[in-house]
Amino acid sequence: MSENRKLPEKDIQNVTFECKTEKEITSKDIDDFETFNKGVIARMKKLRQDNPLFESEITGSFVHIYAKTVIQDTIRENKSIEVVFAKDGPSLVGYSIVGVDREQKSGDFSYIGVSKDTQGQGIGKKLLELRHERLRDIDIKSYTTNARSEILAWYDKLGITYRRIDKENATPSTISVGTKVEVFT
Repeated sequence: MSENRKLPEKDIQNVTFECKTEKEITSKDIDDFETFNKGVIARMKKLRQDNPLFESEITGSFVHIYAKTVIQDTIRENKSIEVVFAKDGPSLVGYSIVGVDREQKSGDFSYIGVSKDTQGQGIGKKLLELRHERLRDIDIKSYTTNARSEILAWYDKLGITYRRIDKENATPSTISVGTKVEVFT
């Protein structure tokens, strides 16, 4: 059974947050996802060995691995993206990504991830706050995303306004991708 531990406040203060656009992201930023993903992949392998319900427990892990590809593809395709990186020293411990259409003043996808070891410290909350602050600064009014029920409950707890676009999109034979929602900044 995993333990959800809170680190002392002084440790949280060591985490730095940096907002970047697609033009400001460096190859070092991309490489940081490799290290982040090694921990995710190790957890996935352990889950597969230890858990007969493996498939239903890995949705979040796939998102983390996919995040690096999303950033690379967005840059390669000359599309716009806003990323907030959370680092504890040199280590990437969290990120928030939103693909944006500056002309339409909207975002068309989003991802957020916090390393398992640092969950429960407020890093995800800070990433969302900075994401929304940055989007408001560039006049993005809303973005769409898929959110599982536990994420929607988290949005409710944080006071984030959203509108459901469609119903929960899952069957017993598929990984839940959640409910499509429009999130307002």
